[in-house]
Formats: sequence, C-alpha cells, structure tokens
Amino acid sequence: MSKHHLVLLPGLDGTGQLFAPLLKVLPPNFTATVVRYPPTEPLAYEQLKPLLRQSIPLHEPFVLVAESFSGPLAIELAATQPHHLRALILCASFVSNPAPPLLQWIRWLNAPCWFQYRLPPTFVRYAAAMWDCEASVIDSLIEHTHSVRPEVLSHRFAQVMQINVQTQLRRCAVPLLYVRGTRDLLVMRHNWKTIARLKPDASYAEIDASHFVLQHKPAEAMVAIQTFLAANFDA
Repeated sequence: MSKHHLVLLPGLDGTGQLFAPLLKVLPPNFTATVVRYPPTEPLAYEQLKPLLRQSIPLHEPFVLVAESFSGPLAIELAATQPHHLRALILCASFVSNPAPPLLQWIRWLNAPCWFQYRLPPTFVRYAAAMWDCEASVIDSLIEHTHSVRPEVLSHRFAQVMQINVQTQLRRCAVPLLYVRGTRDLLVMRHNWKTIARLKPDASYAEIDASHFVLQHKPAEAMVAIQTFLAANFDA
C-alpha cells in the first residue's frame, strides 16, 4: 500500500479549520499539510502563490487537494509541473467564474457588508443543502467564516468571479480527480463538464452531499480519494 501526503488548500474562508472532519478519517498511510490563508489581508490569487509554494514538500511526493476557492490556485501550480507533485484533486471547484449564465449578475452585489453578519444556522443548512449534516459542522462553518475579515471574504469572492485558468488546466500533466456533491447549489455540474472537456482523462467522483463535500461526507470523500490514488499508483 502506497503512502500519500496530501497538501490541503481551503475554501473561501481560508482558515483550514474546516478540514477537521477529513483529517479525522485520514487512513494510516496518509499524512497531510493544511495550508492557511491570512484572515486579515485581502490577497489576490497571484499573491497567494508564494504562500502555497512555501507549503509544498521539497523532498517527498505529494498530492494537491483543493477545495472550492483554491481550485484555480492549485491548477496554476500544477501547470508549472512542480517536482514531486503526483496528482491533483479538485473538490467542488472550478476553472472560471462558477456562476451559471443566469446568475452572472451576482458579482455586482459583492460587498464587504454582506460578509459581516453571522448567518443563522437554518439559513446555512438551506443555502448549502446540508439538511442532514451534523450541527457541529454547521457551527464550525459559521464560526470559522466569521473569523475572517469581511473585506477579505469580499475580495476572495471577487477573485472567484474574475478567474480563468482553462489554459493552465490543459498544461496539467498529473492525474486529476474531481469530487462533486450532488446537492451542490454553489458550484454546479457545468463546472465539472468544463473541466472534463479541457482534460478528458480526468476522473470523477459524485457523492450525495452539499458543496461542503469534505465536511458533509468526509468518509465517502476519503474513499473516493483512496480509490483514485490506488488506481493510479498502486497498480
């Protein structure tokens, strides 16, 4: 059984704290490094690249696992073909503005004021399609998102609306897995279809979960990751 080291890149909150459910189900042959983004600095994707490069191992194989917001950042790094990168795993992520055509207007509503209020748990359960998710996960999502400055969250949201790394994805030479929750209301299925068109050999795993697939169904997500890595490196 091969050993695997995961470098975990967080979603919009950037705290890395939301990986706790996944880390609890990490198999014995897996280790992980959690990347964390500054909660008080509104850094662009380009400005986050040095932080990511400082977090990747220099002398051992590793797998990039990028959640939502971090997908484009991971793709850009993978496109440079860093030494020891074995695979790329995208969870509920995208290569360009993930909003469908009818919702492109949402970018014009982006402002720090929308991120300064603590959202009610019931709203989060509905918006994230997490009706059957443990209350502790909902509380963690609200708490850690609220720990980041509103200006930072707004800036990251603006980055998502502007990004396009389709060209970089075509240059990714390592195996790729896309993990998607069937109840994802934030990054919908057309984002996977775009990735599949650009990289036809990409693998796909679908889980009955919300956008927060790694928190909502961590055990199922870990099985998908294990299966993908075993198929590519244990044969």
